Amino acid sequence: MVIIEAPDVMQKRIRVPQQILDHCKAAGIPTAGNAAGRQGYDLKGAPEGPYPYPLGWTSKAKGAMAGCILSALVGFASILWYGWSSQQSYRPVATTDDNELNTAENS
Repeated sequence: MVIIEAPDVMQKRIRVPQQILDHCKAAGIPTAGNAAGRQGYDLKGAPEGPYPYPLGWTSKAKGAMAGCILSALVGFASILWYGWSSQQSYRPVATTDDNELNTAENS
């Protein structure tokens, strides 16, 4: 779909390529006139839309929200599980202060 904001300026500055005109002709789309392919303000047969979204929570919206919440909870649980399970495999590391204390006590 081609939307033209200023058709009078476009007609003065550029020319529509013949390929586009051929495609429109093959598809049965008029290449002259208004949005309905007619002259003036006669818009009978013009395409409608876009339609407004329904108000409130639709079933698709509820399902999408539930899926987002579920994936967030699974993500949080995996982070917690990984963090808690990896703590057992770490051994405390002696710092320089601990080494200095141990050598001072042994002498």
